[in-house]
Amino acid sequence: MVHLEDEPNAGKAWSSGDIDALKHLALQQVPTRTIAERLGRSEYSVRAKASHEHIQLRSAKHHQAPRRPR
Repeated sequence: MVHLEDEPNAGKAWSSGDIDALKHLALQQVPTRTIAERLGRSEYSVRAKASHEHIQLRSAKHHQAPRRPR
């Protein structure tokens, strides 16, 4: 379990640079967990900010391992 004190930006306002980085990483289809780690925020806060800013994040189905052909 991750605690708020584990994220350096927990509780801090999002800067325009943070939002730009979120947009850039989302366009590259970087997983939400990785975005959160890079921005020093929780996955929940990244998802909430992305939703508020109308930024589409990589869907959960992309996190599954590729299927092997039969």
